[in-house]
Amino acid sequence: MKEFNFSIFSSDELYTLSDRTVQCMNDSGLEDPFNDKVTECLVSNNADLSKAIGRNLKSELTPEILSADEKRDKCFVGMRDYVYAFRNSTNQSKAEAANRLSAKIENQGWTLYRLSLPKQTASMNALFAELDKPESQADIATLAATDWYADAKNSQTNFESVYQTKVNKESEVNIPLMKESTRYIRFFLKGLYSYIEVNTELTPATYKVISDKLDKIITDVSTIARARQTRKINQKAGNGSSGTTDGSTESGTTDGSTTTN
Repeated sequence: MKEFNFSIFSSDELYTLSDRTVQCMNDSGLEDPFNDKVTECLVSNNADLSKAIGRNLKSELTPEILSADEKRDKCFVGMRDYVYAFRNSTNQSKAEAANRLSAKIENQGWTLYRLSLPKQTASMNALFAELDKPESQADIATLAATDWYADAKNSQTNFESVYQTKVNKESEVNIPLMKESTRYIRFFLKGLYSYIEVNTELTPATYKVISDKLDKIITDVSTIARARQTRKINQKAGNGSSGTTDGSTESGTTDGSTTTN
């Protein structure tokens, strides 16, 4: 299974990892007393973590996040289709500009709005990094697509802001209960992932599909966590400060614990 470090996760992200893992194991139809007991313990500690933070982590801000995601999807598609239309322009400079911009969009995914939220966020940030370059800005200006680009970029910024708000709300927490529940969640997840990894080697016909699904879950949640950490680093650099600027509550340990690879 994928190697990762629990220390990168906020308590919100750890909850998501645990919750999705439990759902995956429940959906697997696996009849295994060890799995049943571990998932039962994860559910119990997830409930404690939610109680410690003082809200329902599964539902908090979900409507706002979905709305922000829908808006960025529409803005991306609008910008993409506007640019693409100029590929058939009789104006050679516009057609060339459209071809260059379309190639950069296609490089990140013509239908990237269909990706999972974390993968879409990563792809759109990579796309904007390319489109912010002077040569791309010149092409955007050639197509008079500045407003389309600004709308798409602002919708991405808004989505990340809504997600960050969700993380920031972890400022009022029951610290002792949070620490205890996150410690147990990490403990049981490590045990479960190791168990699945060993059994995948011994009985791949039964466990390989489960292992692959868990790897995808780990990748998705890790992508969100790393994107949050990158924003935090950028904020620190911009503020000239070494302190935390986003108010997020980290749930990880400092021991660098990882799953086996």
